[in-house]
Amino acid sequence: MHGIDLVDSLENFLKEKLKDLELPTKTPDVYKPPNIYGGYPPSKPSQRTDEVDSEGYPFVIVRYLGQTDVVFDKKTIAVRFIVGTYSKDGQNGWRDNLNVWNRIELALKETQTIGPFALIGKIELDLFEEQMRPTWHSTAIVEFEAPQIQVDRSVLEDDF
Repeated sequence: MHGIDLVDSLENFLKEKLKDLELPTKTPDVYKPPNIYGGYPPSKPSQRTDEVDSEGYPFVIVRYLGQTDVVFDKKTIAVRFIVGTYSKDGQNGWRDNLNVWNRIELALKETQTIGPFALIGKIELDLFEEQMRPTWHSTAIVEFEAPQIQVDRSVLEDDF
């Protein structure tokens, strides 16, 4: 269940760290912090809990990608962050998207641990070359080390 725990912890972490951001939405003159989703965004607008739906923008999705478990050594979990912002500024709309990511990156590096998970490895960011303007998207892959399960050797010793 480590992957689920990490996604849930990151979702809560980002809600706190990004709550003061005021970004444009698809509704004119409405600004708000990004919606934060663990896994996947809701499929129906009626499932959204925001007072102003604004068709989901801006948002950050935290998605489990996979894990590598070297038994009795180290377990790493890869997570993808997907950032979506909205801006009608065709020249500078990308800046809001990169600003959200910069906030996430800074918060992760300052904290370095999210619950029992430690930030490790490299962070790979991709601000898409081709954007579906006026929406702007980027993704980042981040790795965390998870605590390793410890074997209770006292049980094994009692059997001999």
